[in-house]
Amino acid sequence: MDIVIDTAATVTTTNIINIDNNILLQELFCEACSTLYNDILNAIDHQTVINESDILRRRMEIIEQGTKLSDALPQLSNLITSNRNNH
Repeated sequence: MDIVIDTAATVTTTNIINIDNNILLQELFCEACSTLYNDILNAIDHQTVINESDILRRRMEIIEQGTKLSDALPQLSNLITSNRNNH
């Protein structure tokens, strides 16, 4: 099933679903990075002990999400892979 847009361009429902999934993946990636960063800063500010294994596990999850995001959105791949290689 095709959806016709006013500009006479045709977009398949599959493309719309892929776009929605990519946007969701990007939002999840950004939220995961932000949450991990904030948790680390809060632990430092409150001088609490950081569970290193938890931090490493979450970091690996973010790297996996980044890889998926890089594959789905190639225009972001340089940003994601360059940051991943720096850590």
